[in-house]
Amino acid sequence: RPVHRGKYLPYTLAPGLLGWLKDSIGTGRIAQGGFLWRGALVAPSPLLHTVQLFFNIEDTALEYHSDWPALTAVEGIVFIDDSRVSVWAPSARLLDSQVKDLGVEVWQDAGDQLMLDARAHISGPAADGLAAINDSPLGPASGGVFAQWSVSGDLATDLSLRLNLSDQRAAPQ
Repeated sequence: RPVHRGKYLPYTLAPGLLGWLKDSIGTGRIAQGGFLWRGALVAPSPLLHTVQLFFNIEDTALEYHSDWPALTAVEGIVFIDDSRVSVWAPSARLLDSQVKDLGVEVWQDAGDQLMLDARAHISGPAADGLAAINDSPLGPASGGVFAQWSVSGDLATDLSLRLNLSDQRAAPQ
């Protein structure tokens, strides 16, 4: 179960990354996992070792950022490679919509900023698209222009989102 992940995550991972992993991966099931360490076991130096973990997850929640709607029913793989986390999932849910071909990458850039990149294909009720705008930083950024709107019908979209997780003031892309 993801609730026990803290027992298996090496303390040598960057603090920002450890914090993101603690806060982002919610309830669910780990069907399989693995751990790989390459390097010395004494006086470790980040330049002399590699830490890799993977988890096959089922029916798991992923809250990649508290200001954005969480993903649920995520079925896929979480791969941790030193200071980079990748989540690949053929299926998940966002509100009442179906998410396909989800890819989430989290890494520390050259300035030690924790960055997130998410891509997916999403289909479902158009109301979910409107809710995702209004209930995220896009709502205030648009001046609340969509707050009183209502929509019906279906939505099919491609998502491409980049967030600076270290700097809440940085605008999403």
